[in-house]
Amino acid sequence: MPKRSNASSGCPVSVWVMQDQLHHGLASLVDAPPDAPVLMIENRAWADEVDHHKQKLVLIYSAMRHFAQELVQAGRTVDYYALGIRRGANGFHPTPDGDFARCLADHAQRHGTRVVRMVEPSEYRVQAEVRRVVDPLGLSLELIPNNLFILSREEFSEWDRSQRELVMENFYRRMRARTGILLDEDGLPLEGRWNFDLENRVPPMENMEFTPPPSVEPDAITRQVAAMVEAEFAGHTGSTAGFNWPVTARDTRAWFQDFLKHRLRLFGMYQDAMVKDSWFMYHSLLSPMLNLGLIHPLECARAAEHAYLSGQVPINSAEGFIRQLIGWREYLYGVYWSRMPEYRENNYFGFGRDVPELVRHGRTKMTCLKIVLEQTRERGYAHHIQRLMIVGNLFLLLGVDPRRAIDWFRGAYIDANDWATVPNVLGMLYFADAGDIGSKPYAVSANYISKMSDYCAKCHYRSRKRVGVKSCPYNFLYWNFLSEHHDKLKSNKRMSMVLNLLRKKSPGELQLIKRYSQDFMRLLAERGTDSKVAGADHAVLA
Repeated sequence: MPKRSNASSGCPVSVWVMQDQLHHGLASLVDAPPDAPVLMIENRAWADEVDHHKQKLVLIYSAMRHFAQELVQAGRTVDYYALGIRRGANGFHPTPDGDFARCLADHAQRHGTRVVRMVEPSEYRVQAEVRRVVDPLGLSLELIPNNLFILSREEFSEWDRSQRELVMENFYRRMRARTGILLDEDGLPLEGRWNFDLENRVPPMENMEFTPPPSVEPDAITRQVAAMVEAEFAGHTGSTAGFNWPVTARDTRAWFQDFLKHRLRLFGMYQDAMVKDSWFMYHSLLSPMLNLGLIHPLECARAAEHAYLSGQVPINSAEGFIRQLIGWREYLYGVYWSRMPEYRENNYFGFGRDVPELVRHGRTKMTCLKIVLEQTRERGYAHHIQRLMIVGNLFLLLGVDPRRAIDWFRGAYIDANDWATVPNVLGMLYFADAGDIGSKPYAVSANYISKMSDYCAKCHYRSRKRVGVKSCPYNFLYWNFLSEHHDKLKSNKRMSMVLNLLRKKSPGELQLIKRYSQDFMRLLAERGTDSKVAGADHAVLA
């Protein structure tokens, strides 16, 4: 465990390491004097800000405590302010709430700190809070570019200013050129293409076989953290039981190597597929650890490139995985920091509904939604298409306030954080920024869900029915969304085909679509579920 700091050293520089900066190559640590004490804080205000899943809290706090231990083993002095402990020992200090101001003041007094050095926090509000607490203590704050991302904020902003409009594909190609990944000696893409996304939309087949991720046995630290989370955060979603995530860099690399060996080969073609009997399929499940700094994105991207170059995996799988790492992930981070804080308030369609209660408890007759919510509640995980096309799509079609959607996603998923969730929800899903990031709202009917999953075959609802008895809510809600917001969508070229289909519908069918949608929304508002409702008075509830 971390050792007690030496208060007599008078070292003027302290290194503050945030909960998502758990990498030994962190710029603030690498460049700091070897005797500079390290500050780490388990902050309760962040944990209670939204309903963070219990397994997410276990992952973060266990990873933090393991990292602190590793720093001490490497010769660092660490002050660690921990929740849920009664007595301090070996550098651990009990704190009821991990308040930044109090913990920093205590740390500074112990060490005579005059300068706080830290890598830029990844989240806007956290950075603002850091500035707020440092100044009154008379300390200087030294912020260093966050080297856990490939591109700095300044570099992204420079690229952003040079573009007429933001296009992720253009950014992705720039990142390929910068890193040299999957390029030949002339700087051209291997196999003649930058993007193999068209090959990566294959529906699932029957009797698919999946290799599960490795088992990670919780050690004493993780068990202690799990007990703390159950005691301190009893009202949060989920359970700590069955926790099986890496909490160290060593275990994360073993986890990643298992993905390269067993799942990357088929990841590409099936990355958008969904099946009821597997929550992991061919996915890496790496994002929770990646977002804590336990492994670097460039390390992962180069390993995937090597797997392709050595003939272990096809290029569509390697490229699809690499695009998520050096393309989409870096793009979201850059957009977030170049647009905040105003970006968070975008709400193009003016939505204001709350997250429906059925999403919180999971009782629904929609098989696809039920499966994804059960998986989410049990593990705090769902892959990107499940989040986007099942849960997010429902939020969009119901008109859930995007800010409430952001808070729900941030809490529900083990890898979710502000910098990724805000642009994903507002730009990719909702089109809330009117096209600054995405090109259209990601609304789909049951047709897409049926095509890309095995969810619909035995569902109570009928995926091919737009209205009528047992018609799928995703169908009438989809057409109602298009009808209600036609004026705001009609100038969007990517929406022209579906809007032409909408215009061909008769007034009578449009009226039915609207009535079914209103009845369904009323049902959710009044009873909190579409399941087991007594006294149903309309065919939409049948």
